[in-house]
Amino acid sequence: MAKLVEVYRNDDQKLNKRQLPLFVDENLTMVMDLNGLGLYFGSSSVRAKEIDKFLDMYNSLTPAEARQAFSVDWKEFFAALSQTIPCVGCRRSVERLYEQLRKSGHPALEPLQITPDGTLTIKDDHFQGPRLVCTLLHNHNSRLNQLVENQFRSKKNRRCVLHSLDYQRVRAPWKEVWDIMRPQCREEVLLIDAGSLMVTLEGYLQKHRFCGECRTKVLRAYWLLVEEPEPTREKGYIPALYAGIKRCLPDKHIHLPTNTEYVTTLVARVQPDIMGSSGERHAKTLEVAQGEVITCLGLCVYERLHRIQMRLREEETTCQVLVAVAIDSLSRKFQTCVETKRGITKLELLALELTQEEIVKQQRKEMKKLKRKKRRERKAGNDSKTEDEEGDTSSDEECYIPIEDVKQFQSQVNISQRREELRKNLRAKFAQMCNNRSHKS
Repeated sequence: MAKLVEVYRNDDQKLNKRQLPLFVDENLTMVMDLNGLGLYFGSSSVRAKEIDKFLDMYNSLTPAEARQAFSVDWKEFFAALSQTIPCVGCRRSVERLYEQLRKSGHPALEPLQITPDGTLTIKDDHFQGPRLVCTLLHNHNSRLNQLVENQFRSKKNRRCVLHSLDYQRVRAPWKEVWDIMRPQCREEVLLIDAGSLMVTLEGYLQKHRFCGECRTKVLRAYWLLVEEPEPTREKGYIPALYAGIKRCLPDKHIHLPTNTEYVTTLVARVQPDIMGSSGERHAKTLEVAQGEVITCLGLCVYERLHRIQMRLREEETTCQVLVAVAIDSLSRKFQTCVETKRGITKLELLALELTQEEIVKQQRKEMKKLKRKKRRERKAGNDSKTEDEEGDTSSDEECYIPIEDVKQFQSQVNISQRREELRKNLRAKFAQMCNNRSHKS
C-alpha cells in the first residue's frame, strides 16, 4: 500500500523517485510514495532459461535499435489501454495521469519514463544491464490479466467499483489511512478552515432541525471558537470542551490535536450521524452548543479522512493500470522489432506449425483409410467362402413348404366357398319373400 509522506505545497516542490502528488481537495494535496505499492517485481522469479532467451533476442538488436524498440508513442499506448482495460473510469484516470507525468516530468514510475513529447520509454541505465529489462518485462501479460480480472465491477455496467456511484457510499475504516500518514500529513488533515467548518455546521443544523434559539446558541459557540479573542468572558462558556485546540484567528483556521486517542474520540462522537441519524436536536445551553460544534469538527475530520482514502485507492489503481499497460506495450514493441530484424514473425512461425500439423493429420487419415480398405477386403473374402458352403443346403430348404402353410391355405379356400354358398341362399330366400308378398296383394 502507498504511503502519504508529506504535504505538497506547489508545483516547484521537488519529489523523489516513485512519488506522486495526491490531490484531495482545493485546500489539501499530499505526496504519495509508491515504493510500498508493489508495482515492480524482483529478479528472483526469473529463470535462467528465460533470461538466456531474452538476451538472445536483445543481442540481435543494436543499441540504437534496442532503444527504439523500447519506445512507445502515446497513440500506441492509448490504443493498448482501450483494448485491455474495460472500465472507462480507469482509462480516463490513466490518461489524466499520463498527461500529468508528461507535463511535470516527475519520476513517479521509475524506471519507466514519459518524455515531454509523450513517448513512453525506459530509463537509460537499464540498457546497460539487459537483465534489468528482462526482470521488468517478466510475466507482464499474466500480471495485466490478473489486474483486470481482480477488479470488482458494477452489475449494471463495465465500470469498476472505484469508479461507480456505489463506492461513494462505502464507509471504510478511517484508521487504515491514518496509519500510513506521516506526522506532517496528520497535522494538515487536522487543520480545519473556518469556512469549511461553517459549511458543515449549516448542514448539520438543517439536518437535525434546530429551532431558532438553539441555532443561535450553536452559532455563538462557533463564533467563540473561531473569532472571539477571549471566549472565557462569555457566560456559560466551558473552556475544557475546546481544550487542546489551537486557534489562528488572523488566518481563521484551527489546529486539532494530532494524537490518535483524540481523533478516535472525535470520530466516535459522530458515528450516529455517519450511520444516518437525522433526529431533531436542541442546544438550550452554551455547553451543549459547544458540544455540537465539536461534533461538526468530527464530521469535518471524518469526511476529510474518507476523501483521502477514496483518492488514495483510486490513484493506486491508476498507477497499477498505467504500469501494467505500459510494460505490456513495451514488450509488444520489443517483440515486433526483434521479429522484423530476424525476418520472420510469430504469425509465420505459427502458420508453419499449423501446416506441419495439417500434414501429419492428413497422413494419419490416409493410413486409416488403407486399414479400413484392407479390413473390408478380408471380410468380403470370408463372406464369399461361407456362401459357397451354404449354397447346397439352402436350395433344398427353399423347395420345402411347411405343413402349417398348406393347412392355412386350405382353410382359407374352404371359408371362401362357404361364404359363396351363404350368399346364394340369402338371395334365394329374399326372392321367395318378394314373390309371396306379390301374391297376397
